[in-house]
Amino acid sequence: MSLPILANVEPLLLEDVVWVLPKPPDRHRPFEQDHYDFLFERFFACRRPWQRPPQVPAVARLGAFSSQYQQVADALHAQGIALIHTPEEHLRCSSLPVWYPRLKDLTPRSLWFSGAPDVAQIEAELGWPIFMKGDRQTKRHRRDLAIIQDREHFQRAVEFYAEDPALQWQTIICRQYLPLRLVSEWDAERLPASWEFRTFWWRGALAGSGCYWWNVPEYQGEPRAMAAGISLAREAARRIDVTFLAVDIAQTVSGEWVVIEVNDAQECGYTGVPPTRLWSEIISLERQHPPGPAE
Repeated sequence: MSLPILANVEPLLLEDVVWVLPKPPDRHRPFEQDHYDFLFERFFACRRPWQRPPQVPAVARLGAFSSQYQQVADALHAQGIALIHTPEEHLRCSSLPVWYPRLKDLTPRSLWFSGAPDVAQIEAELGWPIFMKGDRQTKRHRRDLAIIQDREHFQRAVEFYAEDPALQWQTIICRQYLPLRLVSEWDAERLPASWEFRTFWWRGALAGSGCYWWNVPEYQGEPRAMAAGISLAREAARRIDVTFLAVDIAQTVSGEWVVIEVNDAQECGYTGVPPTRLWSEIISLERQHPPGPAE
């Protein structure tokens, strides 16, 4: 993200309740094909007050900006806009090395390496296969860079990570590989679609849930079957304790639910969660939230 684009950013007030910083439309990509951007004005009463409180708390829907979160937060603060998460809270809900200690009994066993990964430690503590990714992202869900079968495969993947512009700056995460309940082998070169769901939490309350693999139509979570998974995600949200959190959960082949990861929901795509329904629920929850002394 280029910080100059924040110079004249205008927060949008939804239904006189929630402030958001919407990402400017991409003229080259229709909104109907986008699962991050959302035209708030089309579905909600919105306004951009020319006079606003000295400091407004806003949800930044500006894309992925983790690597610059502190700089963005500082630049916005100078304009009277406070991101809903402090930089410390952002790390707590977006960086696995920070959130993992809080959730280690709810999620696959994990190791991380800021330098060269220790293959002997990986073999001893995780065994093969493993799941590997950058601290912030995978490489477009490429299977050969994520599901690592053995030491030789691992070495090839590490060499790729070291040279790839999107991955080389990231901490390498190695995780216990858990066989998940599969939905579809929709693309042999990408990760198989599993029984995985994204849940959104606002102030600890469930604001929305839906299929993670939004482009695979063969599955839909039923409330009764999802109860244990939602309960697990709720516990994860309680432990992370931030305003706006995304918790991804999945079911293993044995029927157990696990937390796949958590993220700052400011940066997350909607996947299969209808954004209109999500923001309607957030507005409703915020109306029930009594303002604190500084709000």
